[in-house]
Amino acid sequence: MHKWVVIPMLLALLGCQSLPEPAPGIGYELQPIPDQYINAYWLHQLDFNQQVELLVHVEFGEQQLSLVALSSAGLPVAQLQWDQENGLTLLDTPTVPLDWQQVLRDIQWIHWPLAHVQSGMSTINSVRQVEAEHGKISRQIYAQDELVAEIFYQGQSIFLQNKQQHYELRVTLLNPN
Repeated sequence: MHKWVVIPMLLALLGCQSLPEPAPGIGYELQPIPDQYINAYWLHQLDFNQQVELLVHVEFGEQQLSLVALSSAGLPVAQLQWDQENGLTLLDTPTVPLDWQQVLRDIQWIHWPLAHVQSGMSTINSVRQVEAEHGKISRQIYAQDELVAEIFYQGQSIFLQNKQQHYELRVTLLNPN
């Protein structure tokens, strides 16, 4: 077999071992793109449970978010668009079995302003931002007063621990603005 066929198959197999299952109960609706992100782009490295690593390019328009994910070898993994009216549209068949709606939710939890994230929560859920010593910031996501996720900001790295779905996501900012 050619290496171009084997690599995506290996990525898919690795992904099946460690990726979170969708979980009910968090109650979050994706929110519109904040004004400060319109016409911006991000380049991030996403590491799921230290097993699946993706290079992700995200572009923002006024109403739409576009995302392209590549494997660590530079091969296309997924291409999608999201907007408030139409929701998530997969532009091709992803080669890594992720819940892409959940990936977008995690991106919003990490990057959107606190008030925007709170607006996406159901009435029984909440988000809190905590400032600790030395200016370290974290966010805590609660579902019915139970801590379900924590986000830790450490320089160019951001760590999300989802306690309800038992996974970790490390985001490395490759083009910090």
